[in-house]
Order: sequence, then C-alpha cells, then structure tokens
Amino acid sequence: MQVKLRFAARLAGVVFERFGSDTMLIPDGEDAFTVTVQVAVSPLFLSWVMGFGREAEILYPQSVREQCAELCRQVLGQYEKQ
Repeated sequence: MQVKLRFAARLAGVVFERFGSDTMLIPDGEDAFTVTVQVAVSPLFLSWVMGFGREAEILYPQSVREQCAELCRQVLGQYEKQ
C-alpha cells in the first residue's frame, strides 16, 4: 500500500536505510520532510513508525492512520490492566 509519512529532518538517514537511498524526501517546513512509500501495512510497520514517537506521523491514507491508532489503544489497554 502507498503510505505518506512525515518525519523530523534528523531522521532522513533512517528513512534512507529503511526505504532506499533513491527515496524522495519532500521538505515540509524547516525541521521535517514527507515521503510517500510502498509498504506492507502490518503491526510491525506501525510499531516501527510509532517507535519514533512524535518525530514521525502517518499522514495518508486515513485507514492506515486508524490502524495505527487502534494498535496504540490495544497496547495501552494491555498496560493499563491491573
């Protein structure tokens, strides 16, 4: 699936490592860039994005944003249990 992501500028090397050095980074303000890549959307991919905290965000498609939010809720629920 084609997914658009936004990253903090300091993560350019990580993005090149993951998606290849020919990946096109589009500047998004002074401190960030966007990238559109073809990925297999899975819990592993979503966890990889979430591992960057606030320095990475799934922008598009909305269905993948929702999958990521649902995974966050599931994991949070696991840790909120007594």
